[in-house]
Amino acid sequence: MKNEEQKPRPSGRGAVTDLQGWLKLTNTSVRSFAAAVGVDQATVRRWLNGTRKPSLATLQRVVRETKGEVGIDAFVVDRHAVFDERPSAA
Repeated sequence: MKNEEQKPRPSGRGAVTDLQGWLKLTNTSVRSFAAAVGVDQATVRRWLNGTRKPSLATLQRVVRETKGEVGIDAFVVDRHAVFDERPSAA
């Protein structure tokens, strides 16, 4: 986002944890966001619909581009839900 000074930046509300919400809140198009993080628009759409996850290197660019408002947790799957594991009570 080369013209980020023109984009409204939310303040004082903490991290937005999903990319879709951040894109909407900042009025950023999928096209411009994809270009800013160095991926195709289709790749960002796959992230948004949950069929793909970004690599660690790309995820670092996402966090940097969103100034930390979209965190790593936006893309991490709860392994307990996936494997039906629950921490044992001590």
